[in-house]
Amino acid sequence: MNNMMDIGASALPPIWVDTAEEVEDMLVQINHQLDKLELAKVNRFKPKFDNREDEELDSEIAVLRNTIYNNLKWSEMKLKQAREQMALQGSGEGDQAVTENV
Repeated sequence: MNNMMDIGASALPPIWVDTAEEVEDMLVQINHQLDKLELAKVNRFKPKFDNREDEELDSEIAVLRNTIYNNLKWSEMKLKQAREQMALQGSGEGDQAVTENV
């Protein structure tokens, strides 16, 4: 019975695979947010006659900046967690190189 559990566990992908996919998805979102931020910054510095529009753009820029920062911190946390989990599990030699790179 113990051999069956060992076989099943070895058939699963390493922990870092799921984390890498989650972080990749987040990086795609961050890139979209960076595009929105760039557009908002361009619009902010165009000449306007209405100060209210400037205030709205300033607010949008602040929200986007904070969202991007939080998403980057989340990605960093996920990578650190994966590294710690892999270290605790005593991953194989191939996974050890990935752990060091994460």
